[in-house]
Amino acid sequence: MHPIQEKLLKLSQMRDLSKLSYREIGRHLADSSDVYARVHPQTVKYHIDQLIEAGLLNASQRPTKRVESNTSPNA
Repeated sequence: MHPIQEKLLKLSQMRDLSKLSYREIGRHLADSSDVYARVHPQTVKYHIDQLIEAGLLNASQRPTKRVESNTSPNA
């Protein structure tokens, strides 16, 4: 199993992944204490999908929260 998948499984036992965005999950998975360190959201999504396909995560645990942009579309 990939190390990111192991971390995702551990995180899923402590937090409800469906309440987090992929970006927030990526920040939780980062190894560094650097504020800007993170695992890319698309990488998080890929590994969550793999865990669901393998039956290790339930599809209801897939993140549904979206992060709103701080920029205006008219800017």
